[in-house]
Amino acid sequence: SAARRAISSFNPPNPRNPFDGPIVSNLLSFIPTDTAFHDLRGHVSNQLDALQKFAKKKGRKSSGSRRSSHDDETLQIDLLDRSYSVVQKLGEGGFGAVFEAIDLFARGDRDPDEEEFEDEDEIPKVALKVVKPRSIWEFHVLRRIHQKLSDERLKRSLIIPEALFAYHDESFLVLELCKQGTLLEIVNNAGKAGIDRAGSCSLDELLVMFFAIELMRLLEGMHRAGFIHGDMKIDNCLLRLEDVDPPSAWSSIYQPSGEGGWGMKGIKLIDFGRTIDTQLFPPNQTFIGDWPTDARDCFEMREGRPWTYQTDYFGLAGIIYCMLFGQYVDASSVVPAAPAEDGRQRYKLANAFKRYWQVDIWSKLFDMLLNPTLVQSDSQLPLCDELAEIRHEMEAWLQANCNRSSNTLKGLLKKVSLFVLGGKDGR
Repeated sequence: SAARRAISSFNPPNPRNPFDGPIVSNLLSFIPTDTAFHDLRGHVSNQLDALQKFAKKKGRKSSGSRRSSHDDETLQIDLLDRSYSVVQKLGEGGFGAVFEAIDLFARGDRDPDEEEFEDEDEIPKVALKVVKPRSIWEFHVLRRIHQKLSDERLKRSLIIPEALFAYHDESFLVLELCKQGTLLEIVNNAGKAGIDRAGSCSLDELLVMFFAIELMRLLEGMHRAGFIHGDMKIDNCLLRLEDVDPPSAWSSIYQPSGEGGWGMKGIKLIDFGRTIDTQLFPPNQTFIGDWPTDARDCFEMREGRPWTYQTDYFGLAGIIYCMLFGQYVDASSVVPAAPAEDGRQRYKLANAFKRYWQVDIWSKLFDMLLNPTLVQSDSQLPLCDELAEIRHEMEAWLQANCNRSSNTLKGLLKKVSLFVLGGKDGR
């Protein structure tokens, strides 16, 4: 195909910043047109400021009261022929903000006065990610991942992109709405939710193992398909605790296959603005970034050296570290270890694992995630089979220990659900 020929003649410098304007334009030209992409780059939108003002005013009003999504006013915005009624702001980043909105188009022409008869869960809602200056890449790469992954279970762990409206100044990415909060919120509230390890501020090891397995399985799938997420952080992991119907169908014994209701529980990964589709680049392409880095970025990135999948492995290590120790990885968390046989630098965690944890499993996993290029003699990445091997060992341990006497895995996940649904803002 023409696209394939264009890709094969694409020969960027190596290493290269994958998000340079000309590179992204090139990549987008290789991707077939998508009917859910509305290219309005000839028009100015100028709606983010009004949205921010609305959210600020609403935040002031409701700071003293429990919010429901039906309280006072909403702000209607029009994107082409679609209208959305914005309810509240969900989050903020350097890029813009994410809002909860009712999709008035999907709702049809029902009389708004009949709202009280409508079940809250039936109102079609979305998340609107509004970015300034506009961003077109995240939508396209997310659609590509959904197309390339054939495993429905993996897709459930990825946020669904419904549409993109890209204006001259701003872009509106319409995403499925997930309102159960992030994995980080659960770590921060482990004590309140009753899911902490006795006398500590971190998660019970059963939960750490469960969420680590979910993330490993997803990364393996994405890496096998040639995608690097590029921003693996605990704040980018939303909880995904769907109802099992009937509730009695949820088995008390953990099933790695997802059977017995276990496929309904897990995470939903978000924020694909720095995701790389390696299939659009020549083989052996490596990357460098020009954005600010911190202790949660891999060493290669921080030191200005080329990288590929290292960013995701180091990011995953940081997420699991945060669940185990109840804090972010910082500059002193990862220290040099005895060098590898060929003299190359090796890293390890500064913190010791508690002796009653699964020390063998965690040691093996962190050794691989912190030193991915030392695993194979030719330093090849990604390490899908090697990661899967440790994951299977973790799954077997979890299945054997999910019903230990103190807390069961199912019981802990129910507590997480209760906290998430009952605890805050009536979410």
